[in-house]
Amino acid sequence: MDQVKPLQSWWTGPDDLSALLRFQWDDDYLYLAAQVIDDVHFQPSVGGSTWLGDSIQIAFAVDGRFAYELTLARTADGDQVYAHRALQGETGLWDDVRFATRRIGQSCFYEAAIPWSRLAPLRPEQGQAIRMNFIVNDNDGAGRLGYLEARPGIGEQKRADECYDWPLHGPRRNRPEPPTPD
Repeated sequence: MDQVKPLQSWWTGPDDLSALLRFQWDDDYLYLAAQVIDDVHFQPSVGGSTWLGDSIQIAFAVDGRFAYELTLARTADGDQVYAHRALQGETGLWDDVRFATRRIGQSCFYEAAIPWSRLAPLRPEQGQAIRMNFIVNDNDGAGRLGYLEARPGIGEQKRADECYDWPLHGPRRNRPEPPTPD
């Protein structure tokens, strides 16, 4: 229950909102695969406001700073990755991220391949840890209700010191097919 924010009263249990996220990597991409169980999928926004609807936010810390923050969302205009913060490069829509979602029943599946070149100076190296954090936002149609967080550091404050050290174990050997929208 500590992961339910800002107030626990909006969350009725795992069928209301829960998530399983997995990450892999190779020399070119950081891969994300997620299953978000949500009784109501609602994403009224596009672009920079997608964090207000059902979405996943991912943050990366570099050299002790909150360096990158991305929102991945299934919108009425299609699947979008929006960079709210970028240490290097541009903020805004990142069209070069391979990203697709599909909704089946109460589950929304997210697949993304984020180029390491977008996350410079982060570079993949076996045994290295990258500092990363994420939250899953919930909006059932009456505004953003709250979010589930891996740990604090994105939803209420942008804090690099709250990011996890995610160790990079052996790289993915078989390059996956690019995500395709349904």
